[in-house]
Amino acid sequence: MEEELQVAPLNPTQSLTPKSHQVFLAGLGRMGSLHLSHILTRSDCELVGCFDPDPQRLEVLPQGIARTTDFSEALSWTFDTAVVAAPTQAHAPTVLPLLAKGVHTLVEKPIAGTVAQAREMVDAAKEGGLALMVGHIERHNPMIQTLARLLETLPPPRLVSATRLAPRPGRIVGDGIILDSLIHDVDILAQLFGKLTLREGVGTQGPDGSPDAARLSLRAGDTTAHLFSSWRTERRHRTLSVLTEDALLLGDYIAQTLLKYPLQGGHPESLVESPPHGEDNLDRQLSVFLERTKHPSPPQEPLDGLEIVLEATESLTSVSS
Repeated sequence: MEEELQVAPLNPTQSLTPKSHQVFLAGLGRMGSLHLSHILTRSDCELVGCFDPDPQRLEVLPQGIARTTDFSEALSWTFDTAVVAAPTQAHAPTVLPLLAKGVHTLVEKPIAGTVAQAREMVDAAKEGGLALMVGHIERHNPMIQTLARLLETLPPPRLVSATRLAPRPGRIVGDGIILDSLIHDVDILAQLFGKLTLREGVGTQGPDGSPDAARLSLRAGDTTAHLFSSWRTERRHRTLSVLTEDALLLGDYIAQTLLKYPLQGGHPESLVESPPHGEDNLDRQLSVFLERTKHPSPPQEPLDGLEIVLEATESLTSVSS
């Protein structure tokens, strides 16, 4: 019989600390560890406890932070916000009890493995007047935010292209490259151009049977978008190109730059202001989430992007690798 994990008890009736948010973190894998480091450095958050089914992962927590391998025990603790960084299949079983407890919740992408589960979570948050936000971190990239403001002043572009290359992740990626990687670009397109339609999807299967390279063709009104992603390279490359009437806009997700190349020739113009020193996309995402918790009717997550990536994964045409 495994030795029971000993944890410091957390008094469910203890009073709130001066910090404005008491935060619970579910999952201490790669993304959970990143969330952990950011939460611990914020002056507006107190991390009150963490859950992970693997007791070894909990060993990284500082003294005084409650910890458990039993999620039902964590639900007895006192906290008002939660970050869920568990595997996708655990999102609904984790998020729904948190919402039922009245807890504002930030959940990693994809929000769920099915549209039905996602809608159940969104409906529960709406009914409870709670903030439910998905960790689409690229929404908070200064390059994307600059591009969004610029596109508001321009006619819809006819052509968009995105490329996302990286080595195969060392973490669990059973969702495949569309749900794990291309979902970022699909989400950004949905944010920028509205409702998407999948025109075509082709890809290759990795050693685990899930897609490890894929190309999607999408439409949003008069805009055609081509997205490509691959885990078959050691190079990390994430760019987004938008062809407007008078310029090519080239955005780099990693460098957080947006360059405007005039079609008539001439030198490119840099459009992104330098982001605040020491602040990254995860910080900005958490700040937006915490701000949403203050609203009496927080904005609800659209599910158009999830529908597209699930449809693309299901209907992907395999090609020889």
